Amino acid sequence: MNYHSVKIVSEYSSRKSFPNTRNTSSPLKRLFQMVLIKRECYVNDLWEIVGHETVSTRLNDRSKFKRAIDWLLKRLVALDVVAFSEHLGMQIMPDSFKIIRMPNIIIGLLKYCADKPTILVYGNLDVEEASFKDGWITDPFVMSEQGNYLYGRGVALDKGPLMCWLNAVQAYRDAGLRLPLNIVFLIESMAHCGSLGLETVLQQRISFFREVSCVAIAGRRWQSNTTPCIIYGLRVASIAELYMRHFPI
Repeated sequence: MNYHSVKIVSEYSSRKSFPNTRNTSSPLKRLFQMVLIKRECYVNDLWEIVGHETVSTRLNDRSKFKRAIDWLLKRLVALDVVAFSEHLGMQIMPDSFKIIRMPNIIIGLLKYCADKPTILVYGNLDVEEASFKDGWITDPFVMSEQGNYLYGRGVALDKGPLMCWLNAVQAYRDAGLRLPLNIVFLIESMAHCGSLGLETVLQQRISFFREVSCVAIAGRRWQSNTTPCIIYGLRVASIAELYMRHFPI
């Protein structure tokens, strides 16, 4: 089945079973408790962003990207992230040679202390095409909850992992804690179209990335309930065609 799904993992199955939050001295415990309390808020945000049909390969339907980008910008600004969208440029359609505008890229800076390390969080808003003929039995752009699983295009890849980073920042704020690092967000919407225009923007805005110590790719789900998936390498495809001709001697 061609679902994108993610399991809702929670140590406590209901609000009634929350641990006692009084006199909690451990910052980590306060953080996890806040995650449990805000679970429904996180799910609602994911439902909303999945509802934006941001399929970058739909060259004739790019208008929906603006609403998704504007929504994400507001979400970042609410977290005190200094964020803005940057014009990527124009794209030439291969069949008609028509020139269309590419979706903007988002750059955001969340800086607490110059002495702390800075990481770059890369994510993307665009998703691959999805339809019922591919095997979906529910609308891929209307996230549904069935049992302990959420179903929707981008839930497990792309949008879901990206929202986890925003939710983590939100949880720190709600728990009254300060992040132990600085974050630079780089969020594009052309990942499934070869990341056109990304290199140019990176060169033009290089000053935002000079202090970056490492890059975290927000693009994968947890491997299990207790094992997160951390991408530490590169993914590449190499395609070649071999032609052979026989010449008689």
